Amino acid sequence: MTLAEQSKQEGRIEVARSMLKKGLNTQVIVEVTRLTKEQIS
Repeated sequence: MTLAEQSKQEGRIEVARSMLKKGLNTQVIVEVTRLTKEQIS
């Protein structure tokens, strides 16, 4: 994974965790961010 790809993924993880804190459904977050449940928990 390139540095740019890694940075993008880290950004998606940050957004996903913020979405969790706001109470969004985990499955919706997984679908929108294309991350796994493990990556966002």
